[in-house]
Amino acid sequence: MFLKGIFDIKLHKGRKDMNKYTLIGKCLAVGIILLFIGPAIIPSSGQKIEDKFLLGSRGNTLYVGGSGPGNYTTIQSAINDANPGDTVYVYDDMSPYSEFIYISKSIHLVGEDKNTTIIEGIDDGFVGVIQISGTFFTHIQSFTIINTIKLDDGIYSSQNFYLTITDVKIISENSGIDFDSGSHNAVASSTLISNTASGIGMHFSSRNTITNCNLMNNGYGIFLQESSNNKIYHNNFINNTHNVFLYECENNSWDNGYPSGGNYWDDYRGVDTNGDGIGDTPYNVSDGANKDLYPFVEPNGWVNTTPEFQRAFIVGRTINLSSQGDYILFNAIDIRVVTFAPFNFNTYVSGELFTIAKDYFGFIGRNRIIAFCEILV
Repeated sequence: MFLKGIFDIKLHKGRKDMNKYTLIGKCLAVGIILLFIGPAIIPSSGQKIEDKFLLGSRGNTLYVGGSGPGNYTTIQSAINDANPGDTVYVYDDMSPYSEFIYISKSIHLVGEDKNTTIIEGIDDGFVGVIQISGTFFTHIQSFTIINTIKLDDGIYSSQNFYLTITDVKIISENSGIDFDSGSHNAVASSTLISNTASGIGMHFSSRNTITNCNLMNNGYGIFLQESSNNKIYHNNFINNTHNVFLYECENNSWDNGYPSGGNYWDDYRGVDTNGDGIGDTPYNVSDGANKDLYPFVEPNGWVNTTPEFQRAFIVGRTINLSSQGDYILFNAIDIRVVTFAPFNFNTYVSGELFTIAKDYFGFIGRNRIIAFCEILV
């Protein structure tokens, strides 16, 4: 279910009693609140968090397809009329949408269903079926993108920051997703399959994250050129001609530590003697300098691991709020996190992805959070 105009700010008391948080913790939290945000967050009438998609936006929603009065017939025409912060929601009844799409403003482009909301590229001079240029905090979600035009990508991103791409499936005659000169972008929960060049390419791009993706039957699973400080973990690399290509790259991370783990590589030959699902020896990603220290021995091995949560207090500004099952996810813009056992304090300002349990106490808003919670370590 897609929610139009997600809630303002919500006060929520979880099913677990609040006495699990000690009086000391409460007093500490009050001090932190006064120190960092003061009156910045004010409660209002709340709405319940629902699954599927939660929009961290104050804008309007423009509809493509469907039967509503004034709905658009093409995706591009809706984007042209959208203002920054708006959502363009695309119904699947008119699929496939045969068009190239250009985005140069910060919007949310959301399909009704990944498997049935399909965009097919046409030969119109663009370098991607969806081309995104010079935006901040744009979000693309729930589409199948098919490109049969030579040398064109499924999604081409140029000089974007905090772009998030989730729940997409892309088949292309070039790269599935190609990043050029951007940072703090993220690709998650997507399938890049049978792309002639690469599933995901990055050129002169840094501090991006790729997680929970299937990279299958591509020329290269991931292609990195002069791109550094990227995090790539919890992905399946299966039946690619080459899993990874690196050129003049440094400080890229291929795992999320133990026990969270790294990726599944179909050519990994290590063994798992203790049965934790993670190989006992690292996987050599490329040239000996890049290693996945905790490769999984089965596809989606991270799904079977028990999440480890820690009690925490979080306050600050967020983006891309969403809900998945029993968890709430968001990216950090400027947040403070205090953990209690052991005590620790950290600041996050670079789009880091956070997962918290829904049993929390506090406020969650469009772009703000202040809550006691269980945070995924």
